[in-house]
Amino acid sequence: MIANIIQKAKDDAEMEARGTSVWATIKIVQNQLTKVRTSEDRKRTLYALTKAARLAQILMDSAEFAAEKESGTDRVIRTMFKDLMAVCTFSRTKSMT
Repeated sequence: MIANIIQKAKDDAEMEARGTSVWATIKIVQNQLTKVRTSEDRKRTLYALTKAARLAQILMDSAEFAAEKESGTDRVIRTMFKDLMAVCTFSRTKSMT
C-alpha cells in the first residue's frame, strides 16, 4: 500500500510537470508542502510529500535551473528554490505517531 502511494505520487508529479514552466512547478511544490503541513491523514501526507520531492527533483534537473547554476550566481529561480526548500524545515505540531 505504501509503495503504491509513493509510485502514484511520483507518476502524478511527472505527469503534472510535463510542459509546465519552472514558476508553475515551484507553485505546485508550494501547494504540496501546504498539504503536508495541514493534512490529518498520513496517506495524504505521504502522497503530498513524495509529490513535492519528485517535483523538486524535476525542477533541479531543468535546463533553466542548470543554466543559473552554471552561471555561478543565484538568480531568480535558484533564489526561489532555496526559499522553497527553507520551508521544508518546518516542524509539525501534530504527532505523526
